[in-house]
Amino acid sequence: MHIINKVLHFGVNPSLSKSEQSKVQLTNVFLVIMFSAVPFYFISFYIIDVSILKKSWGFLFPLLIYPIGMYCSYLGKITAARHFLMIGFISGIFYFLLFLGSGVGVEMFFFVVIALSYLIKPEKSPHFSYLYLVVCIIMMIIGYQNYQTSFTIQMDEKTRMLMAVVMGPMAVILLFVMIKFFNDKIDNFIYETTAQKEQLEHLNKELNHFAYIASHNLNEPVRTMDSFIDIIKEEYHDPKNEDLNVYFTFIEDASSRMHTMIDSLLSYSKIGRELNFQNCNISSIISLVERDLSFLIKENHVNIQKTALPEINCHSLYLQQLFQNLISNAIKFQKPDSNPKIEISCEEKGGFWQFCVADNGIGIHESNLESVFQMFTKIHRSEEYEGSGIGLAFCKKIIDMHGGEIWIKSKENEGSEIYFTIAKDL
Repeated sequence: MHIINKVLHFGVNPSLSKSEQSKVQLTNVFLVIMFSAVPFYFISFYIIDVSILKKSWGFLFPLLIYPIGMYCSYLGKITAARHFLMIGFISGIFYFLLFLGSGVGVEMFFFVVIALSYLIKPEKSPHFSYLYLVVCIIMMIIGYQNYQTSFTIQMDEKTRMLMAVVMGPMAVILLFVMIKFFNDKIDNFIYETTAQKEQLEHLNKELNHFAYIASHNLNEPVRTMDSFIDIIKEEYHDPKNEDLNVYFTFIEDASSRMHTMIDSLLSYSKIGRELNFQNCNISSIISLVERDLSFLIKENHVNIQKTALPEINCHSLYLQQLFQNLISNAIKFQKPDSNPKIEISCEEKGGFWQFCVADNGIGIHESNLESVFQMFTKIHRSEEYEGSGIGLAFCKKIIDMHGGEIWIKSKENEGSEIYFTIAKDL
């Protein structure tokens, strides 16, 4: 058993992916089974009809091919080992078809070969299975065209039935091995996916906890700094010293930005702590956003247009924050002296609701489209457009929580279209 186990692990290199390692093992399993099957068939032919052995010399070819495949696997030449397995297997079946003819179950082995070529195909050679599919079809055509030639053994009904009995179990064994391999692969995939999901959830909780603690603790020293700045201003205030007043303004602005970033980080870390999905009317949510931003909308002469919007399962407060971020961004990032125009639409896409918030603003350069959803990313100059750089990252986390995706289409000076999806089955 130790020797067999060692043979089955020929070529299984830790540097290979888990999927590739299992394919190498399956190749070795088939090489061992097929090599062992050849003597079995010699003995079976001898028992059934000694005269059959006179034409069984063709089985010596696969008997030589399989050990070469094992040796290639031992040397780590796993692609060559796969080719030798397939060549030996197909040549054996082809010889069976010519040798025994149709009606003893030879044909089903071609389907086993096709399935095997798919299961063991190398990750870097996706056309491997197509090659052997074509070869199998050609061999089947040639085999049937030459069926009932002088080469084919003439057997009575009893002998033919015995040959079918010999052929059947081997096909069943090979199919069982492939099914087991496929099931093991599914089980491994489920296990790895579950483990990765649990690890990601754990890391995400730790990250959110860290962000919460960090932002909470950072507020205290910033407040202390603000207090000392106020004291210094009172003691050293001099209306005539313009430079000093400018310096104080810089410090206060920096402190204000720090407060904004800390508050944003704190809000970001709190997203997803309490998930309560319920049926919500999106039009009503946007109406609440318009009410909260009414001064900004009126001051900038904003035109907001909405198509018929659905009722969906979602976290109403987070969706309100999402639309508030997107609408306020559309108002903020505008060309001078322009009237912002915002269009909000929605359509069904399979198991998702797909929303779009389009504007006529300054747009985003193509090189920045991938980074806009990262934390603290500011793609426009701070002196022109204020902000913490966390708004779209905030939106992305909300959409992730709703089982969807968010992306942006934009051209500089031509406006932006922000798309996001929300799963229906929340």
